[in-house]
Amino acid sequence: MPKTQVINDSTGQVIGTTYRSRTMDLAFEMRYEYIWAFALKPESKWRGSLGLGFSPYFSHSASAPGNSSEFGSSRTNVGFKTSLIPRFNYQINERWMLDFNLPLNFYNSYFDVQRTDNPEVPLEQREVSTFNLEAFTGGIEFRMGLGFKF
Repeated sequence: MPKTQVINDSTGQVIGTTYRSRTMDLAFEMRYEYIWAFALKPESKWRGSLGLGFSPYFSHSASAPGNSSEFGSSRTNVGFKTSLIPRFNYQINERWMLDFNLPLNFYNSYFDVQRTDNPEVPLEQREVSTFNLEAFTGGIEFRMGLGFKF
């Protein structure tokens, strides 16, 4: 049973009821990174590297209406991002290191499907699908992490 919200007028009298819509979001992303490492000096605790990252991803969002004046909708994205990642590592000891990196997202391709369940719109027009290619997307990101060697 959907949750309801009562609507009152200025005197406190109940003048109506609305039903809250339900939403569902699902997202998944993984990253594989190939790293070329180089030492600034052999005895240095600072080490530089350059990474090439590949990130496939999936996201889905759907909403079910709470009122008859609203329509259900959904959006699905399936894509692939590519990044160039310059990084510096500080060796704390033989096994532990601090990792500082600045991923530069230079390519994003994705398939986007949007659907609106509006009965006034013909069935073949309720779903819009696009394939997008974007270059040099995303803002500046700075990441810091703690690494452990097995």
